[in-house]
Amino acid sequence: MRTFKVISSLIAIFMLYGCAHLPASVLSVSQQEDLTPSPPSATHENKYVEPTIITYSPTAETSPTRVFIPTDTNTASTPAATISKIPSSSPTLEKVIPTLTFSLSTLPPLVNETRQPNIRESPIQIFGPGERSKVTPPIQIEAQLSSNTGKLLRIELRGAGGRLLARQVKIPTIIPWSSANISIELFYEINTPAEAGRLTISVDDQHGRTMDLNSVNILLLPTGVAELLPSSALNQVIIIQEPAPGKAIKDGTVLVSGLARTDLRHPLKVELISEDGKILGQRLATNPQSTSELYGLFTAEVPYLVTESTPARLIIFEDEENRDEITHLSSVEIVLKP
Repeated sequence: MRTFKVISSLIAIFMLYGCAHLPASVLSVSQQEDLTPSPPSATHENKYVEPTIITYSPTAETSPTRVFIPTDTNTASTPAATISKIPSSSPTLEKVIPTLTFSLSTLPPLVNETRQPNIRESPIQIFGPGERSKVTPPIQIEAQLSSNTGKLLRIELRGAGGRLLARQVKIPTIIPWSSANISIELFYEINTPAEAGRLTISVDDQHGRTMDLNSVNILLLPTGVAELLPSSALNQVIIIQEPAPGKAIKDGTVLVSGLARTDLRHPLKVELISEDGKILGQRLATNPQSTSELYGLFTAEVPYLVTESTPARLIIFEDEENRDEITHLSSVEIVLKP
């Protein structure tokens, strides 16, 4: 009996020792599944294109921004692009898009100037002679008129001090008229080697009130060769924006505004003239702050006193001491009410 126990103990020891050294093939199926590594995941492998640098600023201090766009050749669902910043010191080889730079000195300078309005053509356009032309007698005058209600055309040449050297007066046979082309010769005589002069063309209405006037300054020579310059008397110098032609005004004050381009030797004067020639109101307009090339805004408030509805012509001109020395004049017809 004792011998049988000894043999049983040896067999048990031997079996324990052998199980500890069995190969993996004799292990249970459940154990084998636990130890076998999992198959490869079904996730897709992303392949990245070569990175590109998009430079926002040309300064070296700013780190460039890299945009990486992943592409997937195995599926239509592409992961979202990733935007990240990579330090400039990164050893990654990259293709750099060159940055375009420019110098501000190559750009045209900014000009601070007043925006000009839609310029109106003058009712009296003087095509020749032009401003500051040197003329000899006779002066060839070319002009176009569009003051279609004018009754009397006056062409005058004045010398130093406003002295009248020549004048022609014409009366149209049909009123109103659309436009008229003027081409005449004007003779004059002077006893000096040269003299400053001014050519003035004006139109009066049926009541004898001046409705439009334009002029050019010229240099008068007794003889010699004329030097004619291009015309600069084609656009209206004094533009009346308010009141509009034919407007009825009441409450005893006419509000006047407009644009003017004058040399401002004298202020602009506003007058209200009735059909019988009476001055119903007058005021000086505000300084238009203009130059010989740019227009400036002017305004005026002209009081009047009437007892009944009264047609009147509002005229604006540069206030000269001598009315014969007026260089530009514009006007509109209005109706004054009490």
